[in-house]
This record gives sequence, structure tokens and C-alpha cells, in this order.
Amino acid sequence: MFKVMLGRRKLFSILMVISAECIIIALSIYLFFNPPVYTHQPDTIPEGCISSEQAYSIAMPYIEEYAQETNRVISRIDVSFSNNYPDGIGLRGEPFLCYPMWEVSAYFPNPEEYGVVGYSVFIWADTGQLYHKGAQGIM
Repeated sequence: MFKVMLGRRKLFSILMVISAECIIIALSIYLFFNPPVYTHQPDTIPEGCISSEQAYSIAMPYIEEYAQETNRVISRIDVSFSNNYPDGIGLRGEPFLCYPMWEVSAYFPNPEEYGVVGYSVFIWADTGQLYHKGAQGIM
């Protein structure tokens, strides 16, 4: 009787391991073919998002402050939009979802002298909140 119970336990343990592996494989396959992303097309700005002008006005005080502190002259400013920016650290709740993002980048002349080519500000387009700001450089 004891040997039969031991055999059933081994069989049950083996079946549990196989079941767990099947679930993991199935979930991996599902996520590979159905990645969780923001529901809008990559090139379109979803309704309810801030405009490029609003993103520019949010970002410029940070850019101007950095330029003034480092005595740099801004040579060019680019504003770009991405509808598939991942929240890699989960600040918005889901670390694997993608959200719309504005990037406002200012560029400085003479990067070889300072090692800094520009300063970028990243703003969530659907909330208007600052995500990240900082100098962009070369080594």
C-alpha cells in the first residue's frame, strides 16, 4: 500500500511539473504573437494626447536651464513622437506596456569640447507628465 501511494505521489509530481512547463510555454507563445502594446497605430497621435507645441513648452524650461547652467548655445531643437514607448521600469503600473511619448531634444555645437551633444526631455503624451530629462553625450 505504501509503495502504491509513493508511486502515485511521484506520478502526481511529474504531472504537475509537466503541467507547469506547458503553461509557461503556452503563455510565452501567446505573448510572443500578442505583445501587450498601446492600442493606437505607431504614426498617429491618439486623441487626448498633448500636442507637439505643448510638449515643446513643457520641455523648454528644462532645456534652457541646462544650457544656461553649462553656458551652452542651442543650435537645433527637434520634437519627435513615438506611440510605442515602453515603460521599462513600470512607473505607470505595467512595465511591458507601451505608451505615447514626446521627445524634445536640443543639440549643442562643439560636442568634442564638452562630450555632450544635447539635452533631451521625454514627456508622456497622454498625461503630459515628465518621464525623464538629461544630457545626451558621446564618449
